Amino acid sequence: MTFTGRDGGEGEGLTKPILQVQAVGNWAEIDVTALAYERRGDQECKQSSLPNCHKGPYICTHTSWSLDKGRTRKWMCGVPKRGMDFPGIDSDLPTNAKDFAPGWCGVHVTQYQKPDPSKDNYSLEAKVFDANQNEIGNSGGKHGATLNFGSKLPFPFLIWSKNIDEDPLDFEYESVKWASNDQPRCSVGAYDNGKREMDCGFTCN
Repeated sequence: MTFTGRDGGEGEGLTKPILQVQAVGNWAEIDVTALAYERRGDQECKQSSLPNCHKGPYICTHTSWSLDKGRTRKWMCGVPKRGMDFPGIDSDLPTNAKDFAPGWCGVHVTQYQKPDPSKDNYSLEAKVFDANQNEIGNSGGKHGATLNFGSKLPFPFLIWSKNIDEDPLDFEYESVKWASNDQPRCSVGAYDNGKREMDCGFTCN
């Protein structure tokens, strides 16, 4: 934490904190005061019943800022856990020699319904993400009822569909198998406009 700014509207002394965290943008500077005032401005917008007020989420806020309440300034900030994304902030885990962050990876799948259930198969499309939520491979677009594709991960990723819409998808990575109805590992949406989206997590090393 570095304090900058002097004798401004915030009072005497150095009263403008700059927060830096190694895992966030490699010590990127986070202007605490600017972000706190952004939240305060949005709160005033909402209290005034103005349209199009921003609803967050927010990184920093004031806990004590009014000169009428004394000369001490206090702020509170939060940064995402390593590997998690937040609007405007990326908190990264280290990557390995294969250029991906190992740990808990994810796969996002789109399953397209059969155009003609009497004769057609499902189509699948998938993307794989590392522990930093960065894409590290994909199926190369929409394909048939089974996917077998590579990525920066050391082993291929397999997905296959079954017979009817209600059936879960099956997954396999590094000899570990699971299905899309395996909760809380997976989250599956409802069919909409001929397709459904789902996300699953898996261990990747």
